[in-house]
Amino acid sequence: MIQRKTDQSIEQRALVDAAKSTLDDSAGRIDSATLTRLHAIRREAAAQATSRQQVHLRPTWLVPLGSFASIAVVFAVTVALWSPQPAFDATPIAMLEDINLLSGTEEIEFYEELEFYEWLAIEANTVG
Repeated sequence: MIQRKTDQSIEQRALVDAAKSTLDDSAGRIDSATLTRLHAIRREAAAQATSRQQVHLRPTWLVPLGSFASIAVVFAVTVALWSPQPAFDATPIAMLEDINLLSGTEEIEFYEELEFYEWLAIEANTVG
């Protein structure tokens, strides 16, 4: 198997070498008019390739704008991470009241009218 691959690579190498020598010989026999035309075509192709590269370049004003935007995003994230977080003022008693509200069996209408019941309790205490 290894011998077969080596034989194929030797055959391919010989074929490549023969093609190279044939092309080199034929390139040496090209007349001057054809050589002049080939050089002109090569210069024109190089000029077109250069002009295409210039068309695809980004406008120069985008580079500073992109840099500024990147810096602004980094700054905003840094400020957001380093700014002090608001204190959580809920006391354990308030948290227990919330748990009672959530786990209670009263209807939701009771909590919607809670201000009325508080007012009623205050009036009852002041009258009585």
